[in-house]
Amino acid sequence: MLEKISFTVSSITSFLLNLGLTYKLKDFIPEKVKEYMPSSHKRKISCFGGLSFIFSMIIALLISNSYLDSHTKYLVIYSLIPFGFIGFLDDYKKLHEPEGLKENQKLFLQILFSLFLGALIFFFKKVHIADFGLISFKIDNLFYFLIYYVIFSIIFLNAFNFVDGIDGLAGSIAIILLILLYAFSHDPIYLILIPPILAFLFFNFPPARIFMGDTGSLALGALILASFIYFSLEKALIISGIIIFLEFFSVVIQRYYYKLTKKIYGEGKRVFKMAPFHHHLEKCGIPQTKILGSFVVLTAFFSLISYFLFS
Repeated sequence: MLEKISFTVSSITSFLLNLGLTYKLKDFIPEKVKEYMPSSHKRKISCFGGLSFIFSMIIALLISNSYLDSHTKYLVIYSLIPFGFIGFLDDYKKLHEPEGLKENQKLFLQILFSLFLGALIFFFKKVHIADFGLISFKIDNLFYFLIYYVIFSIIFLNAFNFVDGIDGLAGSIAIILLILLYAFSHDPIYLILIPPILAFLFFNFPPARIFMGDTGSLALGALILASFIYFSLEKALIISGIIIFLEFFSVVIQRYYYKLTKKIYGEGKRVFKMAPFHHHLEKCGIPQTKILGSFVVLTAFFSLISYFLFS
């Protein structure tokens, strides 16, 4: 009974706390916007929403601390704080420079903290079974696991960051994946993390009054990936996160097809009107709200499929 009361109190507290924090942070706006973005994105809007829900999540964990599994608790904390820090540096710099951190700076920090988080997971597990459905293999060596984790991490972090380009999308997908993690693990920590994101979405659904920024997207991406790998659920992540990977590979295809055609024909050509894929759909005249709804429904559907297949 005390456990249920603790979870209820932490959920209500973190929800209300993040409502207030997000309302305040929405006034910290950048001085410039990226000129190449679609017209629907050329708005001066705060990108510090992630800062507020990370803080609210930590408060929720502190309230429910006595009833949480220590491994997943530390996994959550050491996902949110270090990767949220990378995002915060980027978002803070964007207040005056639209591009934020340089790509090599961001990549270095992502690799550094991925090594730390990967080592933590390996310390908890000792042996990892990487399960991709048709292919699975055992990793019982720290060095090889870190290589595996860092590669997966860099791909997923940037993929989830691309998803945060449509109002309400990254937060909605994160909630679905957290529910899926709870369904697989039965660990209440993943439900406790949801109320702050819901409070954030109150201000982030179209038309957004605040963005989560890299602070939020990198923190949530790190948390989701670390949790799925900790429970050896790579195959479930690939299926349930199909929209995330679609966004990532649309950017990869666009970039390398442009470079290849430029080298061959002297002029670069594009597969999509704009990448990531949601920008292509916007350029085709599809409203943000319809893209948001479609992507959320597809994520929910494939999450159900992954649960039925692998639970």
